[in-house]
Amino acid sequence: MCNDGIWQVLTPWLGHTRRVDDPARVTYVRNPLMDDPASGLVGDHAYWVSSIETRTRNLGTVDVSSGGTGVGPRPVAEAATDNGSVPSDGITLGTGYDHPDLRSSLPSNPYTREYRHPGAVPAATPSDSLTITATNIRHVTIDPARAHVDCDATISVTSDGPLSVHLLGCGGDREFAGAQGSTGPGVPGLAGLVPPAARLHSAPAVR
Repeated sequence: MCNDGIWQVLTPWLGHTRRVDDPARVTYVRNPLMDDPASGLVGDHAYWVSSIETRTRNLGTVDVSSGGTGVGPRPVAEAATDNGSVPSDGITLGTGYDHPDLRSSLPSNPYTREYRHPGAVPAATPSDSLTITATNIRHVTIDPARAHVDCDATISVTSDGPLSVHLLGCGGDREFAGAQGSTGPGVPGLAGLVPPAARLHSAPAVR
């Protein structure tokens, strides 16, 4: 990234935008095969969602939206592409480890980019609720303070298998079966089993 002027290209492109600390929506792909616990590298968290555990060693995906932030879903912009180039600063590039003495210089840095310009985030009436969609995920932990909800939050879940949801500081896990379901305010529950053909309908929690 730093060779041949790429660093000088990247930093202006990134700009001065500060990262978002507590977004209204968190989407994360969990890949347990990339974990290295001995080195302290476990990729199981993002923002206010943590302890993301898959049911198998395959990839798992979790998407959590908080109603407590007072914003609605951002519209997805159409993707666009373009090609361009920026001048090289003349720094040479090595051709490989087998010929470190042979070097070359690129006259310019060509690129192809795909980009989207997202629209404004729409306002929404805040609600004490969480909406979760999960695939091959068996457990997640949510920090209610950072998600702007409390221990009485209603949780709606769509999952392809059993899912345990833990709210930090709010007691035990809330258990959901492999279908749509929800728990009422502050009450651990188990979503009723729903046949595959009926999974488009909400399954109330059993308390």
